[in-house]
Amino acid sequence: MNSQHASSLILGYPRYIVGFDFRIGKQDQDIFPATIDNQVWPRQPIDHASLDENGFNLFDGPIKKITTGRPQINSVLVAFDLPVIFVDALAATFGIVPLPVNLLSARAWIFLGFDIIDARTQSSGIYSFDWAEEEFTFIIKKLSLQLNKNGLVDNETNAIKAAIFFDSLVKEHAPFAPCGVWVNRKNDLWDSKGELGQRSRP
Repeated sequence: MNSQHASSLILGYPRYIVGFDFRIGKQDQDIFPATIDNQVWPRQPIDHASLDENGFNLFDGPIKKITTGRPQINSVLVAFDLPVIFVDALAATFGIVPLPVNLLSARAWIFLGFDIIDARTQSSGIYSFDWAEEEFTFIIKKLSLQLNKNGLVDNETNAIKAAIFFDSLVKEHAPFAPCGVWVNRKNDLWDSKGELGQRSRP
């Protein structure tokens, strides 16, 4: 895993889907933390007897099996992706069945932005470490980050930069990686721009 660091990523790096989940939707916050950390963005309890869960505490595909049923009220179906070099290094250990990210078609899924994570523990550099307000402000200012309405990083360049920064800031959780967060269009909690809010179905 030592050779898999964000500093080795270049723009347009290939990405794999590493799993899916059902999360509780929220509409009462200006900034919505759409993070992989299910302690911050709680899972929606579902009857998932027919779904296989991997070592990332996410459901494996195929996508058709995941999207067959409509999520419960106040529930959203999400997908997470990681750089291929990270997935290749972790797939066997965590039982990941990677899928090409291009399977998340624009008609069916909305890209919300990038979380910055330690994939091995599903910890978010932004949300999982109980930063004091002044620490969080310092991090955001240091990286010149402007989090979007989903509390994520919009820009791939800034996501790589943030991952490199967290590698040095929280060394025991390195390496960090940009983690793409997607939401299925079956729900009405995101608009067509990927921002939290009411949206009519396509």
